Amino acid sequence: MFSTPPAILQQLKAGRLRALAYTDAKRHPQMPDVPTAAEAGMPSFQHHGGWFGMFAPAGTPPEILNRVHAEVRAAFANTLFRERLETLGSEPVGNPPAEFKQFVSAEIRKYAEIVRLANIQPE
Repeated sequence: MFSTPPAILQQLKAGRLRALAYTDAKRHPQMPDVPTAAEAGMPSFQHHGGWFGMFAPAGTPPEILNRVHAEVRAAFANTLFRERLETLGSEPVGNPPAEFKQFVSAEIRKYAEIVRLANIQPE
């Protein structure tokens, strides 16, 4: 199965699951012994399939977006909070709003191409 680290990390640590590979470009810091897909013999397979983000309604004033971003960055600067997220398998990023918007747009394009190549039709 494919899953994200936060969803399975505790099961891995307890020995109830065994990870064969991690599909991102580099090894996950909470799973240093798990090879990347490239290291496991699949050099063209790379997929970071899970992320979380905060969204606001279209037209939200930039000063509000910047304030929310500043609060997120402040939370990520809190050592206990950051360590808790990392323990759960998350990698806190906290991109600025414009950078996150570009990331989301790239993700939409990537998944649209997968849907196109697989000829997936809406049902």
